[in-house]
Amino acid sequence: MEVKNATSFDWYHSLPTSDLNAHFKKCNQTLDELPGTDLTHAQQQALLHQYQDQLKRKSALIAKYQNLPVLQQRYTDDAEDNGMHE
Repeated sequence: MEVKNATSFDWYHSLPTSDLNAHFKKCNQTLDELPGTDLTHAQQQALLHQYQDQLKRKSALIAKYQNLPVLQQRYTDDAEDNGMHE
């Protein structure tokens, strides 16, 4: 049994020009709708670092809040109520 490997080029080659143009137009619209495509690489890097800094700050706050005595007691009470003992 012979298997023919059809490439994407073969598929596009068999399409009528109007279908191919419509497909490319749809692809371009999809690319244009992606967030951040209007930003330069440097701007994207700056945003990435900003988001990473926010994540670090929020993670530190969550860790800090989880260690508060009020929350520690609540987690202990919840575990006991559910039959889960530490």
